[in-house]
Amino acid sequence: MVDKKGKLFGKINLIDLLILLVLIAAAAYVGLRMAGVVGSKPPATTQLRVSFFSNEVPNYVVDYIVPGTSVFDATAQATLGTVEAKPTVGPTVGYEQSSTGLEIIPPLTNTVSLTLTFIVNAVYGEHGFTIGETNYGVGATLTIFAGEAKLYGKISGIEVLSPAA
Repeated sequence: MVDKKGKLFGKINLIDLLILLVLIAAAAYVGLRMAGVVGSKPPATTQLRVSFFSNEVPNYVVDYIVPGTSVFDATAQATLGTVEAKPTVGPTVGYEQSSTGLEIIPPLTNTVSLTLTFIVNAVYGEHGFTIGETNYGVGATLTIFAGEAKLYGKISGIEVLSPAA
């Protein structure tokens, strides 16, 4: 394979080949690093308390929301965090249009409004928080599962619990 002159197969100098391979490897590493494939750190996450408001929830659904269970975004197919505590409940609030303007209608029977808090570890910024490819902010309408309970509502608050680590 290597002849008396140090050439591989009689054509390539072995030392030149090693130098060429080292240069190609160095160029590949620099290219991958600049592209963010090698050596890039994932963004730091922040622990958040997220409040979620849902109106007109059937009474029996509240019993299925258990602290410590996961909260799952049904649309993005992503786990958001864990339920912090039993939700706070209140009467449902509804409005109807009348000739004099909007009027509050009596609460529906066997339904409540609820506020659920859950703990999230996510990338937090000026436009809310990001999990995977989805950005969430106050006012975002979601369909979530909190344990076995399916809820429709809006994010009503985001509170930073601990800064990015």
